[in-house]
Amino acid sequence: MTRISVRPVLALALVATLATLATGCGSLADELDREADPARVSQPPAVPPIDTAPLDTSAPSDGPDAAVTATACDGEGLRATSGMVNAAMGLRSMSITVTNCGTGAYELNGYPALTVLDEDREPVAIDVLKGTEAIGTGLGNAKPKVFTLKPGESATTSLTWRNTVTDAARPAPHGTFFDIAPVPGRAGHVLQPGDGGPIDIGTAAQLGVTAWEKAEPDSGATAPAPSTPAS
Repeated sequence: MTRISVRPVLALALVATLATLATGCGSLADELDREADPARVSQPPAVPPIDTAPLDTSAPSDGPDAAVTATACDGEGLRATSGMVNAAMGLRSMSITVTNCGTGAYELNGYPALTVLDEDREPVAIDVLKGTEAIGTGLGNAKPKVFTLKPGESATTSLTWRNTVTDAARPAPHGTFFDIAPVPGRAGHVLQPGDGGPIDIGTAAQLGVTAWEKAEPDSGATAPAPSTPAS
């Protein structure tokens, strides 16, 4: 009689049972899914794509409305820069600095020639006074004198006005730009106050300017290298 080994038969039976169970589990899972979502309309949430574009770290550029607070070196070898407006109890004061950006000496004498312009760069009807005594006391007024700016040296003038309204029937003039020439008859520089303005002159319609004063060089500072004036 031939003896049949039981062990291989049991092993085959065990494998078949496990396969059946696995298939049954898969069928059960599929059936539960069909009962929960018969139409199979649910989809796993979409994963948004990763933006790999580099970040823009460049500094923003000045827009078309940026204040004009400095001018380029002109054909006479000067450039102008405006200071911030100091305001206190209706009094406004600021400075304008001119710098010799050329290669030769530049002579200044007395007061600048100043005109206030509106936003269309048309003159505003105000009185520009030599000195600031009529605007306020204790503001300081240097006596006019002749001096020379070497390349890299600067001179300053102070502008003072009041924005008070004393006559309600009279419109208060407002400006946007200053047109300042180092001396009458020379080329002017058009610029705005350092904070962008406006130039809020009151109903008195007066603005005082001081005579040019030579600016003291900054301690330890190096004078800027002369540049070629514009032709």
